[in-house]
Amino acid sequence: MLAVLCAHRVVRQDQLGRLFPEIPERTLRYRTRRLHESGLAGRSRPYRDRGSAPNHHWPTRRADCLMRGDPMPRGGERRPPNPVFLAHAAALTELYVAIFTTARAAGFVGFGYEREGEAREAFQDGVRERALAPDATLVLVDEQDRKFSAFVEIDRGTMSHARLRQKAELYAAYAASDAWRKRHQFLPALLFLTTTDIRARKFLKALAKALSYGPRRQGRHAFVAGAAGTWAPHRLLDEPCLVDLDGKRGLTLLDVLNSAREPYEEACAYRQEQREAEEEKRRALRDDPDAMREHLGDNRNVLKSYVGALGPLGKITIELLIASTTQPLSEEREALRAIARDLGDALPELRSKQLPSPGEVVRSEIELLAEHYRTKQVEQARTLAGRHGEGPCLREAWDLVCKGGLLDPAALDRLPHDAERDAAGRCEQHERREVYLRWRERTARELARKAGPLGRLTHRAEDFYPQLDQERLRICTRCGETAYPRAREPGSFGSTPLPRCHYCREAGSKPYDIPSSKESEAYL
Repeated sequence: MLAVLCAHRVVRQDQLGRLFPEIPERTLRYRTRRLHESGLAGRSRPYRDRGSAPNHHWPTRRADCLMRGDPMPRGGERRPPNPVFLAHAAALTELYVAIFTTARAAGFVGFGYEREGEAREAFQDGVRERALAPDATLVLVDEQDRKFSAFVEIDRGTMSHARLRQKAELYAAYAASDAWRKRHQFLPALLFLTTTDIRARKFLKALAKALSYGPRRQGRHAFVAGAAGTWAPHRLLDEPCLVDLDGKRGLTLLDVLNSAREPYEEACAYRQEQREAEEEKRRALRDDPDAMREHLGDNRNVLKSYVGALGPLGKITIELLIASTTQPLSEEREALRAIARDLGDALPELRSKQLPSPGEVVRSEIELLAEHYRTKQVEQARTLAGRHGEGPCLREAWDLVCKGGLLDPAALDRLPHDAERDAAGRCEQHERREVYLRWRERTARELARKAGPLGRLTHRAEDFYPQLDQERLRICTRCGETAYPRAREPGSFGSTPLPRCHYCREAGSKPYDIPSSKESEAYL
């Protein structure tokens, strides 16, 4: 009984009887008298127009300290509360008693109740710091463990209409600020209980106006409110005695609570559908390598950080895996499954901030897949070399693969065309080489004859080959191949421009070095 007094501040004698139905009324009166004699409770009997009012009990300062475990207070007891506070506090207690005693019969298995001090919530309204302090907050829990909550405002006919409009504006600001998300699953309903239907309608009208927004005030922030103009808390769960913001009458408290929870239920159902759809998509991606490969290709930009963590070789391997258009092989299937398992919950809707680091299983599968691709690229290079001969492009690809690297998809697609182009360039190089060699031999003999009798004794025609090679030949800086000049006219190479590479067609070249005889034969 003392705990009830300290929690609710004012409790009538008849309310104690309904809260403790198993205790005889005489025993309850005896126990309250003992609390008064011990200095733990005070009581008064306010004026009533008809008949006599029941005793109103309230806790003393000693009782509050006793329940909190604090030292006994000094400075005397508090004064008896005034009649207005007694009536308001007793009305709040009546609401608690009415809901508490009828909730189980209405199908609720849990009940929570907070008075103004505990229900107070500070929130930010633009640049202003404000606080919502309802008279009470109700929480009801049904058999499915669903919670229904509502703010309660009780007006005993003492508040001015200006004060009611201020309260309506405060609730509208609270709903518009979304501050409720920090404490509640959904925006609680507002239950306004007053003494007349006129006051109830005026409050709802002020609240609807405060919730309105837009150029023509046609929009309205989502908020559920119910008001009753007849003070009868025991009717809330059983009888249709409430009216809502749209003027709909004949609502019970459960109707209002369900309307407030309905958006949350819809959001939960939508999230559940999304989770089920994501799980279905995740399962399909894990089981279907083709779909997983296409999914990786569609999200390659998002996967940059994940793929980059696998290193340069792993990055090229993933690019080759995505670019493949044939039926996935066993190595590719295992790699795709490993990536799907590694990405986990982030797999259906990939976002760069949610991607994990590649695991050891993925790294191992990517290494095996890279070795498989390397073997295939070696075989392809050998096939092209047998068909078109060995050229600079094939030599470059061969060197890269033999050193542990891989050709990226673009280079691999260009390789057959490059090998065919190198074959044409080799034919051109051989044709010009034969023309050049005949010209060089003829020109060297002429230079030997012009050297005179003594010069012919000391110099042979072959001694002038290096000089002519340096003047006419170039080495391609990209391919390393010898570039032979084009004859301006049959049998003439005089004052020709610098030759381009027969293979890559690049003009960048360096002077022809004078090698040894064996190197000269190799170059020429």
